[in-house]
Amino acid sequence: MTIRTFRKVFGYNNSVRIVRPARRSRQDLRDIPLYSIPEAASYLAMSPRTLTSWFSGTQRLFDPAGDYKNYSLLSFKDVAQAYVLYILKHFHKYTPAQIERAMREIRKETKSRHPLLTLDRRTAAKNLMLNKPPRGSRGREVVNLSKFRNLVLTEVVDACSQRILKNSSGETLDLFPWRFFEEDGDSRPVSMDPSILSGRLVVTGTRIPVSTLLGLKLTQHKTVEQIAKNYDLNVEVVKKALRHIENPLQKVA
Repeated sequence: MTIRTFRKVFGYNNSVRIVRPARRSRQDLRDIPLYSIPEAASYLAMSPRTLTSWFSGTQRLFDPAGDYKNYSLLSFKDVAQAYVLYILKHFHKYTPAQIERAMREIRKETKSRHPLLTLDRRTAAKNLMLNKPPRGSRGREVVNLSKFRNLVLTEVVDACSQRILKNSSGETLDLFPWRFFEEDGDSRPVSMDPSILSGRLVVTGTRIPVSTLLGLKLTQHKTVEQIAKNYDLNVEVVKKALRHIENPLQKVA
């Protein structure tokens, strides 16, 4: 991969850098438009074409936090919601039409900008539930989404809970995208936290961007062992971080 290709894959270009907005007073870090679609896709190890289709055009599923003339910028919440949908699609092999129908049904139940982040697990029901917050005189409601063409199975909810960390109020705090989570569900080599380096993908437990490790490998031809030594990291962790972000175009379309 050349440096030019490296920049293109991550969506780094002058126009994106110039218009990235500053944080407004008291604005939630998770709502700031920060990620170009190619950058977000590489962090999630998914196809940029798929992510583009979800956030752009007349048939898009979601509205991006930053909708500009020639491109869109995604917030942390946008990326987290896309990752939930990616997990659902990965497990169930939904077609775009099926995903669109499922999203229509969910939106009948909630006006939330990020409805997939309100999904929750109810062990007794063993189905995916949607938490509808109190509104006016109406109390909190829990809607069973399993009636919508078996939208989710318990295994999918478990996968989401392992990869998306929430606080006691149900707010999404961290993402642990791992492209091989299906075969290695315990590993969390990389993470995204909006309070750490503006939500860039980092080696979990550090402030070291994974893109920096990849840059050392590509531009300085450092070995995994050399990179690990430079940053006092475990060699296996570096291997997994690089495996996650290299060759980001997966076959999952």
